[in-house]
Amino acid sequence: MALLFLSAGSRRGFGTGLLLVNGATMPSFKMHQTMPSSLFKRRNDDGLAAYVWGLIAALLLLPMTGQIGQAAKASVFGRSAVAQVTAIDFYNRGVQKYNAGDLRAALVDYSTALSINPGLVEAWYNRGVAKSKLGDNAGAVADFDRAIALGSRLSPVRLAEIHVNRAFDRNRLGDRQGAMADVNQAIALNPRNSVAYNNRGRLQAQAENWTAACRDFRQAAALGNAGSIQYLNSSAGAHCRLQQ
Repeated sequence: MALLFLSAGSRRGFGTGLLLVNGATMPSFKMHQTMPSSLFKRRNDDGLAAYVWGLIAALLLLPMTGQIGQAAKASVFGRSAVAQVTAIDFYNRGVQKYNAGDLRAALVDYSTALSINPGLVEAWYNRGVAKSKLGDNAGAVADFDRAIALGSRLSPVRLAEIHVNRAFDRNRLGDRQGAMADVNQAIALNPRNSVAYNNRGRLQAQAENWTAACRDFRQAAALGNAGSIQYLNSSAGAHCRLQQ
């Protein structure tokens, strides 16, 4: 049975399943993906700027009369209105739909945002989160790939969270080596990401590398990871306590 592990921002505790670790039962974890609105919420600054400049241009055209003047005014007013509906608008509406539980509608809005602006890294990431929650692990990995490729302007903390989430989906697809590479990168980017240590411990446990697994669980617990703390204090975590 494969180990399930937590992603960043998880709000769930122990699952009901039990797994064997070194002859002892170990509670499994269920993942809950990061809520995207807590990570990326964008203001529509581009749309606002376009609207303001459109109004200025329209006011300058007001004295114009005749057929040409009317056509120019219609063109400017039309562009300023359309400019307000930008990739950020669709993106933010997608966040709202995601938070309301309508994941498929959120996917549509994220996809529309990306069709307008393929460089919107937040939309790639959030769409990946939604796909993962809907069970499309391969699609989620592909979107996380794009987010990471475009993520040079993101902080190391944000990039670490993307790697943690991609690790989950890679593990689900059987790519444990890729998952391990992601959690290692997450820790390199943000050494205080407790979930990355917890998840690396889970991957080490899958490979029966118990010493390394316990070391990661202890580090995750030291950083406040509730899952690792509970595990280390349980009867299942006794073998880790013996190593200290």
